[in-house]
Amino acid sequence: MPRSPRQLATLLILAISLPATALAAAEGEGSGTAVEAIDLLLLPNTRTAGERVPPGSTLRMPAVTRDEAAQRPIETAAELFDELPGVFSQATNRGAGAPIVRGQVGPANLILFDGIRFNMPTFRTGPLQYLNLFEPSELGRASLLRGSASVLYGSDAVGGLFLLTTPRPLFGQGATAALDASFQSVDTSLSVAPRLGWSGDAFELVVGGAHSSFGDLTTGGGSTLLGSSYDKSAAYLRAAYAPSSADEFTLYGRWSEVQEAPRMERLAQDRAVFQNDAHYLTYLRWQHRGGPALESLDVAFSLQQLDSRERENRCVTAPSGLTKPDGSAVNTTADPQACIDGLQAAITRTDRLADDVRAVGVTATATSALPLSGLSLVWGGDAYRYDLASEAGRTLADGTAADLLPRFADDATSSQIGLLSQLRYELPVDRVRLLPALSARWDRIAAEAPDVPVINDVSYSHEGLTFAGELTAIYTSGLTTWIGYHEGFRAPNLQETTVVGDTGDFFEIPNAALEPEFAANIEAGASWTGENFAADIAFWRLDIDGSVQRRDAVWQGEETIDGSAVKQRYNAEASRFQGLDASARIELPLALSLRAQLSLIEGETDRVGASGTETVTARRLPPFRATGALRWEERARYLELQVELAGAQRGLHPDDEADIRICASPDNAGVLASTLGQSCDGTDGWSTLGLRAGTPLTEQLQLRVALENILDARFRYHGSGFDAPGRNAAVMMRAAF
Repeated sequence: MPRSPRQLATLLILAISLPATALAAAEGEGSGTAVEAIDLLLLPNTRTAGERVPPGSTLRMPAVTRDEAAQRPIETAAELFDELPGVFSQATNRGAGAPIVRGQVGPANLILFDGIRFNMPTFRTGPLQYLNLFEPSELGRASLLRGSASVLYGSDAVGGLFLLTTPRPLFGQGATAALDASFQSVDTSLSVAPRLGWSGDAFELVVGGAHSSFGDLTTGGGSTLLGSSYDKSAAYLRAAYAPSSADEFTLYGRWSEVQEAPRMERLAQDRAVFQNDAHYLTYLRWQHRGGPALESLDVAFSLQQLDSRERENRCVTAPSGLTKPDGSAVNTTADPQACIDGLQAAITRTDRLADDVRAVGVTATATSALPLSGLSLVWGGDAYRYDLASEAGRTLADGTAADLLPRFADDATSSQIGLLSQLRYELPVDRVRLLPALSARWDRIAAEAPDVPVINDVSYSHEGLTFAGELTAIYTSGLTTWIGYHEGFRAPNLQETTVVGDTGDFFEIPNAALEPEFAANIEAGASWTGENFAADIAFWRLDIDGSVQRRDAVWQGEETIDGSAVKQRYNAEASRFQGLDASARIELPLALSLRAQLSLIEGETDRVGASGTETVTARRLPPFRATGALRWEERARYLELQVELAGAQRGLHPDDEADIRICASPDNAGVLASTLGQSCDGTDGWSTLGLRAGTPLTEQLQLRVALENILDARFRYHGSGFDAPGRNAAVMMRAAF
């Protein structure tokens, strides 16, 4: 694909940044005025593993800390990001959660855990459930990077980055213990998360875990979501050793599992799906702080495994009394609960799919000071290798076995390698600091899959060269302005190029000829921090060339398989998104504060239609969203009233109209509106009220309570597979010793 537009845009940023830097240098000579320098080096005992964004960067990275998260009844790690500007929520099923950033979802957003890549080549191009494999109580901070970040972090970071980090080691603390526990009325769930630790002057050992049991969910208006209970568990261990003030070694191991998470959006049609996912991760990290030639070094070796198990009960159907426009009968599930339970009389078959991905990786990042004062170089790279095992089986209602194609070719492999270079310059002048930065990265992604049905052996490799340029100005008055251009790159993965089978809404077939997506993200904004006031606003645009979309296809002469339309991935002409994110906080008298934020996005996609290329609304385009809160806080006690609202979403992609999560018949849940000849109006707008409070009971014990959806509104996050929780009372306790 042509690279010249991105290169020209990079040169434009250079043309803006370098003359501004030279002018500032000329104005600052001999002025005698210095602005306190920004510490571009994050010290080993305070730095966030894997974070390559310097302070003041145009890549904004709001975060949620452990203490902030503990004030909310959070079910999944995805919910950690719900109250950050620029994020839209979607959940196909319980035990899942797929935040949407810059209109991108699934593998178009990158997940890092302590700087280790989590994205796997089996991730489907759509909402993913895998963020729930990370336990919120295990984390010290959850950060969101809005905008394409492939230059810094490699393939997949087209829309943004979710950076999950564990707490930094604290030495010299002796024995410590903590326990988090919570209860929620909306699903009678109970969660416990113990943590034990000991640390001396140079050594720390921490062991912890969590278990949650969720019952059937009550949605707004008092309806019960059938078959929505599930469990999840996690355990982790960390050993840290600091032989000197310049070095720190960390050995980390974790396991997590989500058990029988239900996917029920098509239960009324003919199926009940249960997902069991497990994640294993071990890494060894060395962090070093040296002299000017090597100010910092971060090296990590990792081993991971992601085990995905899916069980699908295909339900016995019966006439529903509804008819299609042609007069034929509409069948729906005869006995939904019996189908969930897998009773022989209620199912026609049970399909089981198992996909295991093993990954080994190494990542290294270093910061070096260059001869010119204020100039530094961040350089490094990473490499990962993935090995896939896949199998499948089908059992008919009478207990006999039948053949079923695995989704992936057994023994498929994938690999990726990337090299990074980032030049940062900090120039303090009279009343302003200028922070230009230029970055470049090269990536190569390759994959091999033997014996893919119909297309036989698949072997391909893709390379991506991405650039970024940015300029931030920080004024002593509290004003900060920025403009940045960042490119994104996402190579097609094994799921898109080789998968065969029903992936939820469609029967997908492979396309080994897929090309990478390339993205250009331009953002400009300003923030202002005063004595009692802080606000920021950012305007952005994201253009994606070769956007991966779906089109109608034929499989073995059939346009539908088991009632699901046959689809194939292909590279569309382009997709375009634009929007704004804004937030503000005001400190008021009487220990009160007021905060608000809003996000707005527009998007469109070029696709191949019946009459050629046409421009349509982007798929699953989020609606306008805003949140606000009035908070009183004094001496560790707080009381907060929140409001959240979302606008209606009437703009739909053609695939949205075939999506039961968006276009079910308003009077017949579980039946597509188009099946009954009805039009689809999208998702209605909504608003909710909530209340949170907390107080210390003793020096070691903190009590927190929350009331959510106080008015018991019935609503749905756009694109989700079920209605949102109804009125919920939550009690959360934290004990620390």
